[in-house]
Amino acid sequence: MDKPKITGATIPYQLRPHKAIERNLFINLLKRIDSYKNIDLKNYRYVGFGAAFLEDFKLLHLDIGIQDMDCIEMDESAYSRQLFNNPYYFVTVHNLSSTKYIDEEFKFDKNQIIWLDYAMPKQLRQQLKDIELVSAKMTKLDILKVTFNAKLASFISSHFIKNEKGLNCRETDYKTILKFLKDDPSYQLYLPDNIQVKDLLDFSAVVRAMAVRAVERGLSSGNKEFKYQHISSFLYADGQEMTTITGIITTDEEFEQILLESKLGDWEFYKKKSSSSEFIAPIEISVPAMTVSERIEIDRRIPSKDIRELAKSLVFSYGTNEDEHIQLIEGYHKFYKYLPYYSKVIY
Repeated sequence: MDKPKITGATIPYQLRPHKAIERNLFINLLKRIDSYKNIDLKNYRYVGFGAAFLEDFKLLHLDIGIQDMDCIEMDESAYSRQLFNNPYYFVTVHNLSSTKYIDEEFKFDKNQIIWLDYAMPKQLRQQLKDIELVSAKMTKLDILKVTFNAKLASFISSHFIKNEKGLNCRETDYKTILKFLKDDPSYQLYLPDNIQVKDLLDFSAVVRAMAVRAVERGLSSGNKEFKYQHISSFLYADGQEMTTITGIITTDEEFEQILLESKLGDWEFYKKKSSSSEFIAPIEISVPAMTVSERIEIDRRIPSKDIRELAKSLVFSYGTNEDEHIQLIEGYHKFYKYLPYYSKVIY
């Protein structure tokens, strides 16, 4: 008998603290955008991947007030669990791939928040095509978020990349990887101009740049006068390295108004896209795996003006050396407001 596969659809959320932080940052971002005069998110539709737990759908209803939701799930097992775990009558679960949903079920009757939460690196080609396709259908003030697997080793193995000797490509063989990308009919559509071997040192940046290219191609093909306005990018790992981009579809002029009215421009996680480079630097989310007692002890001492002294004052340490310990404490200090508390419930 084959062992059951462990996937993003089956891993409990309490085992993915970095994803939980990133999700709460998304909610925080939406609340800020919601203060703009021409946006009323409770009247938007939310489209996303719910996995078996549908946590994103719960949060977007409870925190934002959305009451029109479409959940996309192609895995039969996860789909059956979604039908059972569906928390609200207004969540419609579609047993479809994202490609088929965008082709056949996409609606045009209202603004939408769309989160394509991809996890499989071997499907990156189709994921970029989906982003292009959905962007061609999006309209002014729609919000798009995309998550990708950004682990280079997983990309290499899932694409069976070989070097010139026919051997398995190493993770450090950037020249071979770049040649593969440039020769591939799909990826060459989305690669940044003048990409160089050194750019592969941060594969997640290449993935984000290709995603933005896909959005821009979609908007262009749809004859939209709007642009993708980038807001945030994150990088995190609960096992596999993942990266996200989030932005809104609107004009340059209106985006400036959104930044001003919502104070989004002052948000510490706002990441303005460079006008001189297609590569977007992410904000990395990294916090230590803590016991409840450790977290309470750290919480007693924050916020702190001196992270190094805070880290040194603790009687316990994280990581394998002092620098790693300080970096993890610094990460927790930055994201502690967004990290949920998990506890055992007896019922």
